[in-house]
Amino acid sequence: MDRLNASETLQWLQQEVASLLDLPAEQVSLERPLAEQGLDSADAVGLSGQLEERLNTELDPTLVFEYPSLQQLVDYLVSVGFLTESA
Repeated sequence: MDRLNASETLQWLQQEVASLLDLPAEQVSLERPLAEQGLDSADAVGLSGQLEERLNTELDPTLVFEYPSLQQLVDYLVSVGFLTESA
């Protein structure tokens, strides 16, 4: 299976977090920690599960805490080969 693109996954994550926080996607920062933006631990673990499904791989549920911003998370996923670099 082809790996997903980093920029598309970043956009998808931004949309998912926006939905969880009941905000427009453009108000979700890619650089600020998700906890600072209002994402609680239960939602963070749920987001990790959704990401597992999207990537079709097992991820540590604490990944969102280890890489607290969306950009850090996507950069990590690229570094371990789960995502391709953005074009």
